[in-house]
Amino acid sequence: MKIRKYKDTSTGICVAVFKKTSYLAVGLITAVSLMAASMPSSIASAQTASSPTGPTKRFIVRYNNVLGSNTVDPASSLSGFIEKEKSYTNLPYAVYTADIDGQNALENSGVALEVFEDEVLELYGDVPIPTIGGDAGTGTFTDTVSSLTYDGSGYAVAIIDTGIDKNHTSLAGQVIHEACFGTNDAPSDLTSVCPGGAEFSSAVDSGLDCDASISGCGHGTFSASAAAMLPSLVDIDSDTVEDELSGSAPGAGLISLRIGTTSTNILYCGLEPTCVVPLTSNILSALDYLITLDVGVPIAAANMSFGGGNYANETECQQNSSYSSFSSAFSQLISAGIAPVAATGNGGANSGEENTIGSPACVEGAVAVGATNILGDTIASYSNNGSLTDLLAPGGDYDGLNDDSLLWLAVNESANSFTGTQGTSFSTPMTAGVYAVLREKHPNASVDQLTQLLQDTGTDIADARTDYTVSPKKRINVDIALSSSTFPVIDSFTGPAGTVNENVDIELTVTTTDTASCSLDNGVGSVDVSGGTLTVPGKEDYNLTCTGDFNDTTTSLFSASTFNSAPTQPNLGEALSVTSDSEARSATISWNASEDTDGIDFYQVYLDDELIDTTTETSFTFTDLALELEYTARVSAVDTLGAVSTASADQTFVLAAVTVPTAPDTGLSSVFGSLGNNMFMSVGALLTTAGALVTGRKFF
Repeated sequence: MKIRKYKDTSTGICVAVFKKTSYLAVGLITAVSLMAASMPSSIASAQTASSPTGPTKRFIVRYNNVLGSNTVDPASSLSGFIEKEKSYTNLPYAVYTADIDGQNALENSGVALEVFEDEVLELYGDVPIPTIGGDAGTGTFTDTVSSLTYDGSGYAVAIIDTGIDKNHTSLAGQVIHEACFGTNDAPSDLTSVCPGGAEFSSAVDSGLDCDASISGCGHGTFSASAAAMLPSLVDIDSDTVEDELSGSAPGAGLISLRIGTTSTNILYCGLEPTCVVPLTSNILSALDYLITLDVGVPIAAANMSFGGGNYANETECQQNSSYSSFSSAFSQLISAGIAPVAATGNGGANSGEENTIGSPACVEGAVAVGATNILGDTIASYSNNGSLTDLLAPGGDYDGLNDDSLLWLAVNESANSFTGTQGTSFSTPMTAGVYAVLREKHPNASVDQLTQLLQDTGTDIADARTDYTVSPKKRINVDIALSSSTFPVIDSFTGPAGTVNENVDIELTVTTTDTASCSLDNGVGSVDVSGGTLTVPGKEDYNLTCTGDFNDTTTSLFSASTFNSAPTQPNLGEALSVTSDSEARSATISWNASEDTDGIDFYQVYLDDELIDTTTETSFTFTDLALELEYTARVSAVDTLGAVSTASADQTFVLAAVTVPTAPDTGLSSVFGSLGNNMFMSVGALLTTAGALVTGRKFF
């Protein structure tokens, strides 16, 4: 039984309604893995047979190639009835309607990685935010260290659900963007209720919650209230004392992404005449749309208070047919800084569902949120909870007596109506709002960093229910998360008190607190985050930037009290003139003089990066050089106060080899024949004209 208590503040009447939950999860779909083959993306609609030969089903097809390369619909060459219904911009999937022959063709043709039925998920069904450390009267959380308050201002939370009643007094002005995603499929008894019956609309009012007479409608308004309901005063228990209610991030904007498909089919609706049908394909359309959506403010989280199935671990979850599609979407959301927050499910009291959670909460990347009672000290009796649960938040747990054991949220029945309800559907958007609150303080933090912060500062709640063996999970404490998360601080950044000469090394001293890394903007690079002294070339200003544990940055400026600019560059960047003398093993470089208001004192002369000498002239001669070896020379100017110019452009040069003269002809070659070419020869008993005995002769 689902318990809902309605309070209309305009009449003061409170009515309890006991309504049997009619949201059915259709979980009979098995993904079919197929052989990989190149599949052409921008697919055109295809119908290989003019009409189906029997009943049709909707299938989601995962392309087996890189997104964007498809140019022809591969289904056009397959047998059976196959008709394309929709495709996605950022996800490599498309939706087809097919009869049994078309289904067999899709599954066995080798044109897709997987084919699975378009599954229908279940809608899981005010949080007194002091339970998680906030002030319901103001809708804020306080960082007790800085005394600053946060309410999610400057950020947005996307609610993927049945829509939002933006005309409710507690949600007035909160919706900043809206869109609707529906399906028209007469054979399956699916009808889009988006404006004009379209399957997509972003027109004004396209994100409005559907009529409360339709089963499931109102769910999105509940979820939006838990995330960003404005602070409201409501006497929830008729004791004449008005209670303070608030969403977790009333300063945040809401993005209403409405799942706008309904049906009258008993398979979906049970005994209800009409119901909302949360098709996986519609949800993927909303996620695909959100990935690149620009609403003028950063989007902190995407809330998903729906799901299906029961999974104890990652391996089991991966067997779900829609796993890869949600995993792909979540990966892209996280890269965009958007937390995919999903409910664990409300079947925790059912036999066989112990230690499990639903999908897509079990999918890698999702922040899986379970529910506690209103006090936040016990796992709610209905909440699914498993090893993949990431966080807990109050979802209410009716004790049969006290209205304040429920969550009280805005309901889309009148502009002043509130509802007492319970479920992971509402602990989840409360947590989604918290991501906006945390990002207000830490705008550059990653999704994983914020999730870890909530886990590190949360309160352990053990699951004491029969047959539950999972380890304790963390119930969020937002005030502690804000107070314990630090900003980087530059305690001091100092340099010389006197004159700083440009390009002459100086010492800077840095001390910091709570910094992960620091760097200077003048190209020096990283700085020891523990602080200390570093030697850097003299500049007029230094900007020190330090980054903290949550990617926040802070900067500090050091400016020289007196700065002496360097002389102009020798030769103004042009190549130096070089005159070489191989015989003398020397080379002379020359340059145009530098200029400086204080006057040039001397030039520093470098050869192969080594300071060789100084000179007051505009030329210099290198001596004792080797032949056929490349040298690199440059010069810098130093003014009378000690500032050093930028070095001249490097100038390379090589001393050419010296040509050796040809040896004179002595005529001996005619005597010795070919031996005359040898560098040395022995001659025995050869007499010279002077009668001396010659025993050897060298020729050079």
